[in-house]
Amino acid sequence: MNRGTEGGNSLTGLGSRSSRRVCMTNCPTLIVMVGLPARGKTYISKKLTRYLNWIGVPTREFNVGQYRRDMVKTYKSFEFFLPDNEEGLKIRKQCALAALRDVRRFLSEEGGHVAFARSLAQFISDQNIKDLKVWTSQMKRTIQTAEALGVPYEQWKVLNEIDAGVCEEMTYEEIQDHYPLEFALRDQDKYRYRYPKGESYEDLVQRLEPVIMELERQENVLVICHQAVMRCLLAYFLDKAAEQLPYLKCPLHTVLKLTPVAYGCKVESIFLNVAAVNTHRDRPQNVDISRPPEEALVTVPAHQ
Repeated sequence: MNRGTEGGNSLTGLGSRSSRRVCMTNCPTLIVMVGLPARGKTYISKKLTRYLNWIGVPTREFNVGQYRRDMVKTYKSFEFFLPDNEEGLKIRKQCALAALRDVRRFLSEEGGHVAFARSLAQFISDQNIKDLKVWTSQMKRTIQTAEALGVPYEQWKVLNEIDAGVCEEMTYEEIQDHYPLEFALRDQDKYRYRYPKGESYEDLVQRLEPVIMELERQENVLVICHQAVMRCLLAYFLDKAAEQLPYLKCPLHTVLKLTPVAYGCKVESIFLNVAAVNTHRDRPQNVDISRPPEEALVTVPAHQ
């Protein structure tokens, strides 16, 4: 993706666990963008890379145009890109191959993997848990994490993250900017608030009932899930009220180990030492969703 004056290609490499076997759920993904100069290729690549890194998928952008600029300092005109310019064609192929070699190195050697994954695999291995069952949602990031464990796992659709409806994939700041009333209504009653065309925490609790019933019958289970889902499960085992549930702290890259004890559960929080943003938002105080009085909206005419 090039926003300069020269044409070029951009490669965005999405990392995964390195493996030579055929993998249908955790394959490395390479997105190639080709087009005329100044069409937004670099811009889109950088936005996509930043978002994927933010949600925990190690991703890197490889700009073929930058490889060319680093290699060639003499060509300043369109003649470099003419099909009959053999020297230019040779250089451009060299640049493309260099970019592809770096992409391959990133995906196979340099950490092109779920970070959510190797640290967890090491932790689980150290625990030496007998007959461990692993459950995931049907969302890719939990499946990638489970595959890094190298053990069988089950996918549960009911473990998918809460459906944010029209607000899906938006940050808190974006929701507040685009849907200020909805943002305030959710703050007023986060447990019962339902996103437009989406779900509420109350809906999520009902959806997770089969998981709770099955967990009660199991012994050793690793549930790889999402924050809202984790809050619901945690609230059940810790006997938390509905008003407390949406504000339970469930940090990223952290294992919450629940051990049954008399009349309850013991909770241990194990941080996997992987850097992550803090996505927790405390319960707001004094939420005001009232509209201003009509007289405040009246425009006073200027004096004649």
